[in-house]
Amino acid sequence: MRKIVVAFCLVFTMNIFAGFSLSDLGSAKKYFKKAEQLFNAGNYQQAIPNYLKYLSKKKNQKDEKALYHISICYMETGNPQSGFSFIKQLYQLKGTELKYAVLYAEYLVQLNKLQDAINVYKGVIAIYPDDYLSYVRLGELLVNNGQLKEARKMWNKAITLKDRPTEAYALLSESYLNVEKNKLLAYYYARKLYEIAPDEKKPGIKSMLNSIAGDFKDDFENYYLLRTCKEKAKLEVQKGDYLSAFSTLSRCEDLENIDEEYLLMFADIAKKLKKWDKALELYKKCLALGFESGQTYLELAKCYLKTGNLALAKVNLKMAMNYKDTKEEALKLLNSI
Repeated sequence: MRKIVVAFCLVFTMNIFAGFSLSDLGSAKKYFKKAEQLFNAGNYQQAIPNYLKYLSKKKNQKDEKALYHISICYMETGNPQSGFSFIKQLYQLKGTELKYAVLYAEYLVQLNKLQDAINVYKGVIAIYPDDYLSYVRLGELLVNNGQLKEARKMWNKAITLKDRPTEAYALLSESYLNVEKNKLLAYYYARKLYEIAPDEKKPGIKSMLNSIAGDFKDDFENYYLLRTCKEKAKLEVQKGDYLSAFSTLSRCEDLENIDEEYLLMFADIAKKLKKWDKALELYKKCLALGFESGQTYLELAKCYLKTGNLALAKVNLKMAMNYKDTKEEALKLLNSI
């Protein structure tokens, strides 16, 4: 459960005690003040009876602060059964308030109402689509409900919402390692975690990385570097910064096990920057590594046309005609030369 941070600044409206008789007003204020003092000091068990006495003197009014704080007290003292009625009142009163909805969901978890808790958290992220911790927690609950694929969607979304999404990386790594024994992806996310972890945590994570990779450390590290490179370039492309994307991908050219996605992405960016010779080099490398497709031959032909090499453009257009998805376009282009 997320760490609950409570603001202890009390703001009373003019009618906060409107439900009290004059004889009750003084004692009610006394109980509330005492309860708040105990709450602020972390004495949750002792605060509960004072909140109960205060709330019992209310007449047809609901005090948000008192309901929230007594709900926290019952949760912190391990007695969710007794506290549920209070947080339920608060949720019904103002369920769109983030801290109330989250606490209500955690009560449902404690009371083994997992699907209800999941539904509440789904409501939370619908209202607060940028709340990192709600995505992390929802993912955890979905795993417990046997919905691993959906859980990973939540954690991957969480990664986009925070500069240092340590919890999301840790959970993704753990899920791949423990559920599917996929050490490569477990290493990848643990490696991402290592990059953002505090210095005092790095030795432990590094030891875990070595344990996961074993004799394949170089291969796993290469996968991490290449995937990270592509992800960075994609973000730069989304921002329209093709020069930065080109520079990013250039730094990865010497990595081993370069894949088709990398080569085609790099070639496409080179074309946008009108670096035709570089695009040619990348498309030819793609074919040399066995990544053949009609689209690759077609793009290679277009690059040759840009550089004035009509002969090689025709050769590659004829190759592109051997593929159903590019046959029509290749023929049309060939006839236009």
